[in-house]
Amino acid sequence: MQPGSEIFTTFFSFLLFCTVCNAQFQDEYYILKEDTTVSPGELNLYLNGSGFFNNNEFFGSGIKGYTLIGNNFQPVLEYNFTKEFNLRAGTHLLWYHGQDKLRKILPFFSINYKLLPSLKIRIGSYNQGACLRLPEPLYKFENRFASLTGNGIQIIKTGNIWESVTWLNWLTFIEPGDPFREEFVFGHSGKIRLFENGRDLIDLPVYLLANHKGGQINHNDQPVETRTDLGTGINWTRHMNLSLIDRFSLLAHYYYENGIEPNPPGNAFYGYGEMNADLFSLGMGYFHEKNWESILGEPLFFSPGVIDQDEDHIRDLIIFKAGFHTSITSNSSLLLRFEGYYDLSINKFQYTYGIHMILNEWINIFKGNSE
Repeated sequence: MQPGSEIFTTFFSFLLFCTVCNAQFQDEYYILKEDTTVSPGELNLYLNGSGFFNNNEFFGSGIKGYTLIGNNFQPVLEYNFTKEFNLRAGTHLLWYHGQDKLRKILPFFSINYKLLPSLKIRIGSYNQGACLRLPEPLYKFENRFASLTGNGIQIIKTGNIWESVTWLNWLTFIEPGDPFREEFVFGHSGKIRLFENGRDLIDLPVYLLANHKGGQINHNDQPVETRTDLGTGINWTRHMNLSLIDRFSLLAHYYYENGIEPNPPGNAFYGYGEMNADLFSLGMGYFHEKNWESILGEPLFFSPGVIDQDEDHIRDLIIFKAGFHTSITSNSSLLLRFEGYYDLSINKFQYTYGIHMILNEWINIFKGNSE
């Protein structure tokens, strides 16, 4: 059995019962909310999307800078057969400005069932991005607008003690004789609430990602490969009643990657603190890694050079984040953000900045039968 498969089997049952946190800068504004007051027979139109300008200025790290400017738009119809069971159908569109055609035109189709008041399962399309609640070393920020839609299975667990989101994103489907491998990503993001007194929150996060490439019915000589990323740590949040600061939070995370042979395992430490107010957020952090190259993470955090068995590769980053945010409606927002990364290994400053307008609205087309 592959090492990744063993971890997958061991952790899967446990991970369904861990909780979620806002793991990245300004994440709460990128999480797409849903109508929670539906009735049987009700039809809603969801209008999710964003306009974005995100500029990356990278120097000397081996990663080229680039700019992403465009829009994504996701109109989806939802019909509720019961309060617990519904069908969604629509499309996801991505357009980069300066191109004369859409970059992505994807179907959006899912069947959704709330098994329990605190447990929901989706089979089909679902939104990734901030909804996955993964920290930056495991999930790069631009996936919130450049790779928003996933397809497969998503399980959402809510509750006061634990919450979680667990998913399977099937990337490549194979048929008999195909010359390429099937590929999927299994993921979990959660945390267990250890302490709460109305002012302070202490949580234990648990993260798992597994990337599998293989298949038995295809014609491909490449070996079966499974990579896994694990993460845990401690999160502390204090709610404050100061004139400028509403919330202060600290986290300390440890990550471990079981890579593909002959690459050695990688590991990383991430410490980060953040202050939040009504209109702005400020954060500072430190990231240290050895032989690290996560499955979905920010490439700036990856080890410099080619990872091999003969030499350890280490990178240290000092991180600074600043952002402005304002609510346009109860669900839609306008955000400005700046993120700086000082790479101590090469003494270079990398940074990214952008403006993002988030659309997250729904329209009731006709009411159902309220019971």
